[in-house]
Amino acid sequence: MCFRIFIKNFRARAEKKPSLEIPELGLRGGDFCALIAKSGVGKSLLLSLLAGSPPIYWLNKKSVSFDKFSICGHDFKISDFYSPRKIRNKFIEIGELTTVYLPQILPLMEGDNSTALDNFCDAFLAISPETKSNGNKLERLFRKKDKNFDFKSPLAKLSGGERKRGELICRLCAIEEKDTQNLLSLLDEPTSGFDAITQRKFIGDLKKKLDGKKFLTVVATHALAEIKADVFNKIIFCKKHGNSCIVNFSGSLENFCGGCDLEHAFEEKS
Repeated sequence: MCFRIFIKNFRARAEKKPSLEIPELGLRGGDFCALIAKSGVGKSLLLSLLAGSPPIYWLNKKSVSFDKFSICGHDFKISDFYSPRKIRNKFIEIGELTTVYLPQILPLMEGDNSTALDNFCDAFLAISPETKSNGNKLERLFRKKDKNFDFKSPLAKLSGGERKRGELICRLCAIEEKDTQNLLSLLDEPTSGFDAITQRKFIGDLKKKLDGKKFLTVVATHALAEIKADVFNKIIFCKKHGNSCIVNFSGSLENFCGGCDLEHAFEEKS
């Protein structure tokens, strides 16, 4: 049986900082979701919550409330959100679920003569700390994705586009290396800065890798090219209301558009 995430009437309030509201959200293994919104409208807040790493300023006895917060049948309590240790311990209890959270920026060294390979190996291990892999194995893994990439070049000599290519390779490998039945992949704007063709290709390649597996993938984006790739079966969107970021769940892309073209629906709803 595939795992489920169900959240109802979740509110995280904060003064002078972004709040988050989720009236109702239901996801399950096998879903391939686009989380769409303009910049600064709650995408990263939602991903950090699903990864079990909500902002510190939420974690006190007055900030968080909800009617239901359940992952893999494990019901959370309000008190689980009282400290970082409590929330992490609760997520660790969900032993049958493996979570991969890939932030917008990977931890690469700056101003260093170390090679691109050294940096991407370090970044891979930072987002997949449980992986037992040495540099040679990771290099082979990376080269399967892009045999023409110059991994021996110093990181400082790579162009911005080359660095982003390397980051995409790293992200795909981090997801594919997980040997698990229940995988929750959370990607925060993985193709930011790329052209529309590359954005669609990355999303299409990712979907092919995950086809037939009961993994749940949520890709945060405001790139319409990725959504137009026609691979997402669920749409989550966020909009700003005052100081709150409100998460809405529309199911299919057709429901999200409501008969309008995608650009018009995006402008209207976000």
